Amino acid sequence: MKFLSFLFLIFCSLFSYSQNVGIGTNTPDSSAALEIKSSSQGFLPPRLTTTQRNAITNPAIGLQIYNTTSDCLEIFAKERWQSIYCATAAPTPTNTDTTIITDIDGNAYSTVKICNQTWTAKNLNVSHYRNGDIIPQVTDPAIWPTITTGAWCWYDNDSTNYGANYGKLYNWYAVNDPRGLAPEGWHVPSDGEWTILTNCLGGSSVAGGKMKETGTNFWASPNTGATNSSGFSALPAGLRHYPGSFEAVGTKVYFWSSANYIYRGLDYDLNSVTYRNDGNYNYGFSVRCIKDPIPGSLTNGLVAYYPFNGNAYDVSGYGNNGNVYGASLTTDRFENNANAYSFDGINDLISIAHSNAQLIFGANQNSTISLWVKKSNNSDVDVISKGWHTDAGCTVGNQYLGLGYANPPNAYNFMLYDGDLSHLNNWRTNSNPNDTLWHNLIIIRAAQPKFYLDGIESTNIISNLGYNLDHNYFLTNSPLTIGARNNHDNNCNVYYNYYFAGKIDDIRFYNRALTQEEITYLATH
Repeated sequence: MKFLSFLFLIFCSLFSYSQNVGIGTNTPDSSAALEIKSSSQGFLPPRLTTTQRNAITNPAIGLQIYNTTSDCLEIFAKERWQSIYCATAAPTPTNTDTTIITDIDGNAYSTVKICNQTWTAKNLNVSHYRNGDIIPQVTDPAIWPTITTGAWCWYDNDSTNYGANYGKLYNWYAVNDPRGLAPEGWHVPSDGEWTILTNCLGGSSVAGGKMKETGTNFWASPNTGATNSSGFSALPAGLRHYPGSFEAVGTKVYFWSSANYIYRGLDYDLNSVTYRNDGNYNYGFSVRCIKDPIPGSLTNGLVAYYPFNGNAYDVSGYGNNGNVYGASLTTDRFENNANAYSFDGINDLISIAHSNAQLIFGANQNSTISLWVKKSNNSDVDVISKGWHTDAGCTVGNQYLGLGYANPPNAYNFMLYDGDLSHLNNWRTNSNPNDTLWHNLIIIRAAQPKFYLDGIESTNIISNLGYNLDHNYFLTNSPLTIGARNNHDNNCNVYYNYYFAGKIDDIRFYNRALTQEEITYLATH
């Protein structure tokens, strides 16, 4: 206290003799009341937390502090604290992508690369689908809750104050429209792609701060944890509630995913990605776009591919065609006719001869299976199977992909089984979707097998007993079966049981393990 009093007296003395005060200089600039000069030290303003800053009574206009909560140099002006500069963390997961893309209306978007994903760095602002069709603007709050087709609006129906910074708000019908909302080569991110982003940024509990624009020019104070170290630059665009009212501009932002009207959200007073919920079709949320992965690599190592476009032919070039027994052509996930197969759960199946099946579902430990499935309510059985024997006596064995085969019901399972329960391995999806929607399933058969639902890896391993996947003795004449379990008795006679009920489409077999980028692409297309 005595030292501070001493300094105060020195400053008073200096001001009493001069209109300019210099520290480290005898000739302060005539325009400066105080000039500090040093070649080895800096100026250090008061360092306060947000709570301490807010406790300042009647802060003067121009008062400056360094906010240790937000890591921002702040000034009090226009009746609120405003950020002059905010520090950002080292952008380890981020590489700036200088690409500028435009939508069909000519709106330009800067982009940012975060880990292995490339995102638009601002919200979508388009009013036409990719094919040029108009997306209707709906302002009437009485009409907004009733529409069942794509629509957009400005926040509070005010383009002047909200359009340029926040973009448009869209209902889920616009997001899900097959004409495409995103620019060519881009798409609305899937739920799995949002999860990949948040995991890359340290998990949902801290990713929100790394995704939010810093300071309080847009976000309300305290804008907790905001560093924008990812470059995602999220702004608080608010939302249109499904009854038609607007709320939360300045405090929240919500982003659609392409998956069953699931959305993510960020909040002004939280560091986390605060929401992963099922919304209402008539919410008005913001949209960010993510770049399509380059699919060219998806032909590498492809040993069989069944798109089921009117038949069960293998279009990989290897000619491993399937024989259809009872299964009928039906609509696929894009509502295209005769582009998927439907199975009745009783006796329908597609069979691929053993001579071909041994190549595409054989002993290679580094292989991948990808397919799309839409099960019926009563479906609780296997989708793909291939029998083998481990000795001359045809010891009963199967390797197969199952749907809800074990408790809890309605889980998606990848099970490895050789007829002995002590050699059972069961990878089950972390979530148990009790639905009849299309889902992408990907299995990587490797020394450490992996199982993905809609691009998200399952960590739910029911038992992992180190089962050896190197099966060299496949059951003679045992085909690869789609839609039923392929089994056999001790005399090596093949029979079928546990039939699948539902739709199956786009089955791919690779003789290598796919990358995460390739898995994400298959799960979103």
